[in-house]
Amino acid sequence: MILAMKSIGFWVYRSSLLIAIEMTLAATFSLLLGSWLGHYLKIDQVIVGGLWSVISTILVIQATNQEAFSAAWLRILGSLIGAILAGILVGAFSYHLWVFSVGIFISVIICALAKLNNAMRLSCITFAIILVIGELTPQMNPWLNSAGRFLESLVGVIIALIIALPLKPVRKKLRLAYELNTK
Repeated sequence: MILAMKSIGFWVYRSSLLIAIEMTLAATFSLLLGSWLGHYLKIDQVIVGGLWSVISTILVIQATNQEAFSAAWLRILGSLIGAILAGILVGAFSYHLWVFSVGIFISVIICALAKLNNAMRLSCITFAIILVIGELTPQMNPWLNSAGRFLESLVGVIIALIIALPLKPVRKKLRLAYELNTK
């Protein structure tokens, strides 16, 4: 019994170690590239760009390739809807609380009508972040702000897939070995 518990612990440890390495590499590259992108686009809140990329990376890294691709697709769609909506509303009416409220409402309706219920939260989050950043830096062009947030999300998604997908077979072998060891 004790030997079996040690064996299970060994496989869980190896799997967790792999995930920790994968997440650390992806998050670090996302922070660097997202921050660089914000600097390149001359966006005032450069560190937010890096953070937004990291959030996308963490949301996309999943246990299986299918889950990762699904999460990536939802992240891209949600970010795109939120960013376009923010660009339109803020471009027309500036940064106001009522624009925030109307934008969240419209974002939910768009996602529901398009049957993108799983992208709804991401769309609302993207919209909210764009408005908050715009409030902090009102001189920033709303379309630049929206484009920056979308591109930073895209950077995070791409980095997550580039780093995570090659490691999936290793994780699958670890899971299989764990399952064989626990029977």
